[in-house]
Amino acid sequence: MNNDPLSFKNIISGIIVTVIGGIFLFLILEGSDLWGKDSEAPPESTSTPEQVINWVSPIPPTVTDVPVCKEAPEKRLSVGTHAVICTKSDPVRMRTTPSHSADLIDSLMPGVELVVIGGPVCDETNSWWYWEVRTEDGFTGWVSEGGDAVDAYYVCPVE
Repeated sequence: MNNDPLSFKNIISGIIVTVIGGIFLFLILEGSDLWGKDSEAPPESTSTPEQVINWVSPIPPTVTDVPVCKEAPEKRLSVGTHAVICTKSDPVRMRTTPSHSADLIDSLMPGVELVVIGGPVCDETNSWWYWEVRTEDGFTGWVSEGGDAVDAYYVCPVE
């Protein structure tokens, strides 16, 4: 089997095929009546320009382990998200690694804006998601999304 992301079979030279990517694949084939009107399956292999592609078969994506953090609140952040420290009054500790015992970089007060640049990583107690963030001042480090009895979340997405 071919290990390329897409396996194209029987593409006739001189026909333009445009691939528009993403999770789904769309093909724009230039030519007349390429697939026929009554067939759900691709046409049988021929040498005529009307039947350009015998088939296109995407190779399914590889599923990787999704991290689980059993005691943590549901994740609301993602990489690229603009976020803000949203505690009622307590500062949030920015750390060097995703661990509540890691060295402290800074204490971020409520209202400080961040950009999420990495993560998530579940901490060693399975109770907090840590995200790598960058402050407006350019500092980077790891913060916990939350929460506790006072603040359900420490870091919230900017809506």
